[in-house]
Amino acid sequence: MSITRRKFLKTGALVAAATPLSSMLASASSNVRRYGNSVVRQSITWWVLADPHIGYPGYRENILTSVQDVNNLDIDYAIVIGDLFEDDRAFLGQFERELNELNYKWTYILGNHDYDKNTGAPILPVTYFTRKIGGIRIIALSDEMLENRSHRTELGKNQDQWFRDVLNEDPEIPTLIFTHHCPIADRRSVSSFDHWLADEIANYNIALWMVGHAHRWKIDKNIEGYGFDRIKVGSICEKHGDRRPCESAMLTIEDLGEHTRISVRFRNHEYRQWLTIEGYDTYELEVKTD
Repeated sequence: MSITRRKFLKTGALVAAATPLSSMLASASSNVRRYGNSVVRQSITWWVLADPHIGYPGYRENILTSVQDVNNLDIDYAIVIGDLFEDDRAFLGQFERELNELNYKWTYILGNHDYDKNTGAPILPVTYFTRKIGGIRIIALSDEMLENRSHRTELGKNQDQWFRDVLNEDPEIPTLIFTHHCPIADRRSVSSFDHWLADEIANYNIALWMVGHAHRWKIDKNIEGYGFDRIKVGSICEKHGDRRPCESAMLTIEDLGEHTRISVRFRNHEYRQWLTIEGYDTYELEVKTD
């Protein structure tokens, strides 16, 4: 089926952007300001939302409610990190209508519920991509092989090799990774992490890993001694008991020259309020990027 998108930045298998993201980032960073003693040369904010689950009985246009709030905030781009749907292609049109109300470009990665229950096919194309912002490399990976409805991000052979190749292109660059499932523990692992990355983690400079799936907030510093932080992002859909809907993260990357500052704020869009999560009003991480 041919799909047209009014504002959707189509990534395809390896990302083919309708408008180069680099151009958008350059225009977004024209206002030079200061952070401490450093000049902020570029500041980019991504809206990171997880688990809309359109098609779930408890869904109440949660994306649209969230978009209406985000349109009043200062962001540059958005990414949905999995479980866009509840196993049903029938809700593709609603998903696009709601998210296309956003005043910014957006993309997505797939989660374990983004495969049609009748055909087993991905409801949207499997996407994985990399971008560099302010000395930080971003890598985004999709769930791909879900025959057993696994609770981990399963990467196919091509995506797995691509992931490894991208890391090896510049092993020392600070890296931020998006997946739907967590890289380790909680039955929500990432297949590449299980198969080779855990053993080779010291070869790379992974700084932060952001995930969805759990429908609850969690911040882990230096998770299990692997050297990177992990943030579980709260969910857009209220699917499990008293877990709150319409919550997401605002990720800001600021280029300070020799360093880059990563910060994450937490938002409830229904009440249009900033949240404190595990004692953090804002999660912050500064990494050397010269």
